[in-house]
Amino acid sequence: MNLEAALADTDYVSQLASIKKHSEEVWKMETFHHAYYTLHGMDHSRAVISMLDGLVDGINPDHGLTNPEIFYLLASVYLHDVGMLIPYPDDEDRANEINARKKRLYTKEDLIRDEHHLRSGEYVTEHAAELELDHVESECVKLICEGHRVVELDTEDYSDRLIGSERIRVRVLAALLRFSDELDISYKRAPKKLMAILEEDMPDYSRLQWLKHYYTSGVDVSVQRSNGARKTIVEIQTQHPDRERGRKITDELISKPIERSLEVVDRILLEYGLNITLDPPEIRFNKSLDEIPEHIYDKYLGQQLEIFVKIPRIQNFVGRKPELHELLSSLDKNIIIIEGIPGVGKMYVATRFADEIRDEYDVYWYEDLSEFSTVSSVMQKLAVFLKENGRSRLFNSIDTRGYDIDVLITILKDELIKNRFAIFFDNYHRAEDELNPLMKQLLRIESSKIILITSEEPAFYNIVDEKENRIAKIKINPWRDYKDTQDMLRQRGIETDDHTSREIHERLHGYPQYLNLFCILAQRSKPETLLENLPKALEEARSYLEREVYNSLEANEKLLLTIIAVYKIPETIDAFHIVDKSTDISETLGSLIHKFLVSGIGVDTYSVDEIIRDYCLSDVKKRKTLRNYHRSAAEYYLSKGDNPEYLLEASHHYIEAGDNEKSSRIVIKNTGDFITKGFWTKIEAPLRGAIKTLGKHRHDKNAIKWVGLAHMSIGDLYSERGDLELALEHAQESSKAFKRTTGGDIFALYGLFGDIYIRMGEMDRSREYFEKSLDFAEKNNDDHRKAVAYGNIGRVYFAEGDNTKALELYSDSLKFFEAHDDTKNTAASCGNIASCYSDLSDYSKAYYFIKKAIRLYKETGATYNIADVRVTYAGIYFNDPANKGNLDPVLGCLFKSLQTYKEIGHVRGEALVYSGLGKYYKIQEDCKSAIENYEKSISIYETLNEELKLSDLYSSTGIYYVKLKEYRRAKECFGRLLELNPEINDKLSLAEVYINLSEFNNAIEISKGVLDNSDADYRSKCLAHIFILISLFSLSNEAESYTTIKELIRCHSMNKSTAGELDWDFSDLAEALTNLDSSKRILIEDLISLMQDKTAYPIIRIDQVNIAREEAGSRAEVFHPFVGCKTITKDNDSFGKIIKNLSKENIEINIDESAVMGIERDIALMTFGFLHKKGFIYFNEIAPNILKIGLTDRGGEKIPKSAK
Repeated sequence: MNLEAALADTDYVSQLASIKKHSEEVWKMETFHHAYYTLHGMDHSRAVISMLDGLVDGINPDHGLTNPEIFYLLASVYLHDVGMLIPYPDDEDRANEINARKKRLYTKEDLIRDEHHLRSGEYVTEHAAELELDHVESECVKLICEGHRVVELDTEDYSDRLIGSERIRVRVLAALLRFSDELDISYKRAPKKLMAILEEDMPDYSRLQWLKHYYTSGVDVSVQRSNGARKTIVEIQTQHPDRERGRKITDELISKPIERSLEVVDRILLEYGLNITLDPPEIRFNKSLDEIPEHIYDKYLGQQLEIFVKIPRIQNFVGRKPELHELLSSLDKNIIIIEGIPGVGKMYVATRFADEIRDEYDVYWYEDLSEFSTVSSVMQKLAVFLKENGRSRLFNSIDTRGYDIDVLITILKDELIKNRFAIFFDNYHRAEDELNPLMKQLLRIESSKIILITSEEPAFYNIVDEKENRIAKIKINPWRDYKDTQDMLRQRGIETDDHTSREIHERLHGYPQYLNLFCILAQRSKPETLLENLPKALEEARSYLEREVYNSLEANEKLLLTIIAVYKIPETIDAFHIVDKSTDISETLGSLIHKFLVSGIGVDTYSVDEIIRDYCLSDVKKRKTLRNYHRSAAEYYLSKGDNPEYLLEASHHYIEAGDNEKSSRIVIKNTGDFITKGFWTKIEAPLRGAIKTLGKHRHDKNAIKWVGLAHMSIGDLYSERGDLELALEHAQESSKAFKRTTGGDIFALYGLFGDIYIRMGEMDRSREYFEKSLDFAEKNNDDHRKAVAYGNIGRVYFAEGDNTKALELYSDSLKFFEAHDDTKNTAASCGNIASCYSDLSDYSKAYYFIKKAIRLYKETGATYNIADVRVTYAGIYFNDPANKGNLDPVLGCLFKSLQTYKEIGHVRGEALVYSGLGKYYKIQEDCKSAIENYEKSISIYETLNEELKLSDLYSSTGIYYVKLKEYRRAKECFGRLLELNPEINDKLSLAEVYINLSEFNNAIEISKGVLDNSDADYRSKCLAHIFILISLFSLSNEAESYTTIKELIRCHSMNKSTAGELDWDFSDLAEALTNLDSSKRILIEDLISLMQDKTAYPIIRIDQVNIAREEAGSRAEVFHPFVGCKTITKDNDSFGKIIKNLSKENIEINIDESAVMGIERDIALMTFGFLHKKGFIYFNEIAPNILKIGLTDRGGEKIPKSAK
């Protein structure tokens, strides 16, 4: 249709001519602010109209454009770019602000271009009179001009407008202009002669846009009619001097913008019957064309495409506007989680999101996370990405210092903070346990974004992180709107009515991947027929679609699809060629991609969707064929080097190939490396499988040897893990196997036995095996093994406390290993030497060697060893008295080790670290934190049923619950402790808890049990007596109380030579003592002082003496709990002496001496007590145990005259 010709006989022709003339004059007169942009102006307008002519032909005649609509559309075409000529005064300042957050230089000219649609609309409104448009018409044209880019067309602003009696469908007119404007790509917009003039000073990005047009031969729009239906086909042809680069340029710079534009307007145009299909671009080779300058290709395409092509390539994006809007609105968060079940379209949405943000972020797609992924492997790939973006610090650190994860995380965080990266992790759930600690470290990074695509919600963050806006979670669900299904069908060329589209949507529950399978089949048969055969249940429908789709493929497509499905992670074409030696597979691969059965991920990297993977593999009729595929995949991974992840993938594929023996040998040969690098959870099952597999060949000596090696390997793992009984069992089985054959590693087996026994605390047996290993090395004249054996024997001496001998052996080993560049054993020797120097209190040398050990282990990437040595470092730092009050470095070491132990599955290591953290917080007097960590350790050891470890932890935890006055929790701890190991001290702790809980009878019972124990020492008996006494006093049982006091004093008198510090914190009993009356509390305090040798004698305080019986004027019986009853007579010499001295003057006495005033202390003090009770004397304590005593007024009256 010729739109301008359609207006020839209407009143609009002259009005349009006036607008056209006005536009021409504007383009001639105004200053063009974009000297280096491709040509705009009237030629561009005419080209857009040419595209519109073709597009309008595809509209259903029932919905055809009216003459007024044609006029307003054409008027908008001539005016839509005039905004390119309009500057604003603040353009420079605003451009500078935007430039700060852009990846490339952003200028005033860029700002004008980005806003030119709005400026064009403003121009129409301001110049309406000159354009001969009234206020209603100008508003209509303004909206169409503004709508030709960026603005949302589904808003109320773009609903139909009435101009007089004519209805103008503004939305569809803006949609037509937007798409036709995008289609004007042609070498004619970038004349070579003009480009030659401008290119010397042309900015690189502008030159890239010129070259985009330069390489485009043309775009054609045509309409096909079939059975009354219309389909509008858009055909693109390009030419390039380089085929590979041409494909990238066409995909990235030409096809993608057109696809994006169509996605926006497609549903609008479809309402009017305009069904547009984009044909794949036709790319031709033309060697005569100019090459893209290398620096521009590298800057904008080489590096950018190399990185960005790693993002999965998607076609025909449908729906998901709410999800995309939510994602784009989440860029203020630090980590964005895209979650959904398999097949729902997570990657599809994430890919589009990546495309949306790549102008502001450097995007990296980490495509191959697997259950074998580690923090180290992730760091290595991120390092390459950062290096490609001009940030080499992470790469250089790995290259020079190895995998020091803490250093690498610090560098990574710094790079993410300083730059604007968007890093996508696909299939995050596969490696969640390994990577969650890393993500926790990245939670506070703001400038860069981490995007996790996962089938399961990760567990590295908490509610605080959500409240503080560090995390955004976007859930991807099946399509809800059947129109999305309808769009998908139509984009795939499948015509259905509204009812059929709705039924397809409902039957397949809006699952995009199931719908994709349906579309593949619907391209060969009618959708209605497919629906009739489709099972009603969703799972059955899925199985049916998988089967039918697979059966519909060509033989070469089935073969390639199966080969790709063999690999669990995305792989390159090289991997597929190893499996199938056939020639060029690119055409078949392209067909599978076009059918959405294979996803392109990364540079020449591909993967089968999980939905159809299992079916592909299950359809291989000959098991032998599938096994051959897996065998070839295993060989491919082995060819990639000794990376543990590749080795484990190879092992997996050999198992699938039925070659369990090769799989077993891979794991057995590399067990040591797997252990040191932290692949513990990945190798236990393969090693067990190896024993089972190889054990079938009972009479094959070579197989028997490998069985022995397998037992030894898993024994190594169990020994490191602390499962010592299991380790010993496998070591013994290994020994049996080696005795039946030759070639077993006897030296290593002796080392394993020695290692197990030293961990069990059986030093003699450990020494026996380590010496056997030394003898073996000497007989074979093997200096390396001799050095290993010396180091192992040194471990025994160290465990026995002979640090001097241990140090000598360790040092000899170290010299050999250093001389032979054995980094791993050098590091081990340094760690051992550091422990020796720590025990010898030579901390400067201890620090030197432990730091050296850490550095060397980092060079080898020995994740587990690094964690172990850090725990040793923490112990050294703890022991160094110079660090008292500054133990924070201990905390850092322990937390780092804990993180590693969690990642590799070393639960005993976790428990050990939690105990260390408890000790740290204990020293800091942070009882709650100490308990928290002790209880985490307890939880692990209870699961492992390790009673020996639990005893100390129950005791420490109970003590700290006492400190917090949480006596019931303390009672639980000590109760569990006594069930395991009823030690005397623990019984006393429980007795103390009973007292604080007012369970006095229980306290008495358990304390008496201590007294009845013949092994109880003086300290324990004293404490038991004190706890019984407190309980009896609390129960007001004075008779038994006094008996207990006598027994305690007698115990003390018989053990004076061993008396001393009781080593008990009696402050924990302060509340119980406070509840007693003061006299009883003082008695107990005095007894404690006596037991601790703070006093020489039981302190008889004169105000605690009571008169039991008295005969007036002659004699009296007085009582004190420490002495019992004493008789005082008036005629006694001692009494007379005291009276005589008192009658003369005030006196001073020491109540902790054997004699007072020359009188035996008990008699003297009891006499003073009697006089005080009678009111005859008063006293003041002028110093500890020193009393000043004088007569009261009453005493002065009553003392006999003769005494005076």
